[in-house]
Amino acid sequence: MSLAYLLLLLAGLLASVAQRQPTPSDASTDGIQPGHALNKEAYLTFLGPYVMAEGKHDADMVDWYFVSARYLLYRLMKHELTKTKQPRDFLVLITSGISDWKRETLEKDGAKLVEVPPDVLKQLLQPESSWLTSEKRWKYNFAKLHAWNLIQYERIAYIDADVWVRANMDGMFSYVTNFPFAAVRDLEHNIFLGLRTLSEGFNAGLFALQPSQEVFKHMVSLINNVDKYKIHNMEQGFLNYYYGVSWNEIPREYSGNHLGQALELNYSRSAHEKMWTKLGSCGGQGEMALVWLKELLADMPEYQGDARIASAGSNRMRAALARMVHGHLRQVVGRRMGF
Repeated sequence: MSLAYLLLLLAGLLASVAQRQPTPSDASTDGIQPGHALNKEAYLTFLGPYVMAEGKHDADMVDWYFVSARYLLYRLMKHELTKTKQPRDFLVLITSGISDWKRETLEKDGAKLVEVPPDVLKQLLQPESSWLTSEKRWKYNFAKLHAWNLIQYERIAYIDADVWVRANMDGMFSYVTNFPFAAVRDLEHNIFLGLRTLSEGFNAGLFALQPSQEVFKHMVSLINNVDKYKIHNMEQGFLNYYYGVSWNEIPREYSGNHLGQALELNYSRSAHEKMWTKLGSCGGQGEMALVWLKELLADMPEYQGDARIASAGSNRMRAALARMVHGHLRQVVGRRMGF
């Protein structure tokens, strides 16, 4: 074989490498990408700019949603007992209001960030109502619908950032193998019976889907029909309106919302509660919140050095006791003064 032929062959190989198309691992997850992801399935959560520290913007307060998003990633992707058994991505849907240090922390944890493009976000923030005007921080929940644009994945399991995963959640994907959308039936409080009963609709804190840009476009065309769905339920109200009865049902064990006792954790794969709001509470929910905080600090020891988080349980307990004592004193003083 001549030297000239070898040089020609080498030049051809170099040219083919230079012109190769991006592989799945090259593809960015920002916005909408036409390519295919290396993994066909992904877990997804959402972190919005106004969903912070119970709606307040005090820099000294803990952004519990951010902490919970990180903990959700840990439980789904790293915890020995609850992590995924198959290669899957963990995506965090974000908007432009998320600070750089939070982005960097999430990426260091192993998350792939998916920023909703401004034009898509504008489409999703169209709904208007007097309720949304007063509760603007929740309006960004409609950004969850961008999940349908992530067509580089065949199946996505969406889980709210405030969900505490207690067992493996991989089974969620099986419910959209042959069905485009699946969710867990919601619970509602029956004030007449004093019981929690099954609702006709589903809870949008946890669902699975097959991404489809056609479905997304159809959703956008209907999103302004605020008289057709419960706007105070934001995206949950819209999704229930959109899918009606045409959804596959994921078993209740996957979503333990409205749990009342720590014992109930043994019968649910997740607990959908803002646990930090239950710290310092009396009864079963307060006990459950302390278990959550204890496990969070054990699983993520970097938070043990943050006094705002590590002492959150005792701080809230003291605050609750102070409120109780203050209320009792007011009653005593009121009675003595004839009020």
